[in-house]
Amino acid sequence: MLEVCFSDSVKGALHYAQHCKNSIGGASCIAVIGRGKLSWWQRKKAEAKARARQQKLQAQAVPLGGCKEDLASLSFDFSMGDIAAPFGDENCPRQQLLQQWFTADPWGELEQMEATATKFWQDCLVDLEKLKARAAAGDTIRIWADDLPSSACGLLFAADILQHFNTPVTLVPLPKEYTMGDDAVVQPIGWGDITPELYGVFAKDAVPISASQLKEMSVRWQQLVRENAPLRVVENGHAISAPINYYDAAILEECPPEGCRVCELIGKVLGRRRLGISDWLVAQRIRALLAYGVFTMQKDDPRRFYNAVIAHT
Repeated sequence: MLEVCFSDSVKGALHYAQHCKNSIGGASCIAVIGRGKLSWWQRKKAEAKARARQQKLQAQAVPLGGCKEDLASLSFDFSMGDIAAPFGDENCPRQQLLQQWFTADPWGELEQMEATATKFWQDCLVDLEKLKARAAAGDTIRIWADDLPSSACGLLFAADILQHFNTPVTLVPLPKEYTMGDDAVVQPIGWGDITPELYGVFAKDAVPISASQLKEMSVRWQQLVRENAPLRVVENGHAISAPINYYDAAILEECPPEGCRVCELIGKVLGRRRLGISDWLVAQRIRALLAYGVFTMQKDDPRRFYNAVIAHT
């Protein structure tokens, strides 16, 4: 079986989920919101709670099985940019967009990201060919998709490929909510929000995708390709074409009258609106709104754009 997803972080989670019963426990982090420090007793209590949660998750865990070669991530993020241009061209727009995304470095702290971006692109191409090869061999394809714009578009893209093969295809739907090991209820917006120990638990909910459904999704993908809009967004559970300023209203509404740092505005947009898009895309729209004069720069930081302070004009 080939596990297919549309995010490198989800691919990493799937890799862990394959053998989660064999691990000694995942990593945990204790964060403090507000001033002051934890006392020794508070820290020990928090550590014990995190350890107990991890142990409970380990007890619930159902390994997916398989190996790293049974994973494929089509992390092309077709929710933005040109999707009509073919892959493999010397100046492929998709590769250029991902290169810009990876090398943006808004905090001025990263080095040699060009090599990382190139490897990321090459890994995506390898996984794309793996999908075609495994489908041609008749292997079952299990897809982990959600309603994030990048994932919704990736699913249609994958269906456009899989419709040409006579191979079983199933889809694991994202649960509306799930309970963590400490009984905290989580309402995820994407598979990246799911703790890997529970992937195998939700795998039992996989539903088959028929040949006619694959064909229908392929038709929808081809429509999006013909429209080739600047963005694709999810409305009422369906990926549709959208103008480049689609998210501008949300950005403007989240910026307080007194202004704020760019990073704070991005955090509000992504955290409160649960849009499931990248911080890079929001930052690009903030730059555009600055260029249009809708925002003004109150305090510039040429090296660290996310640290700049902006406000409504």
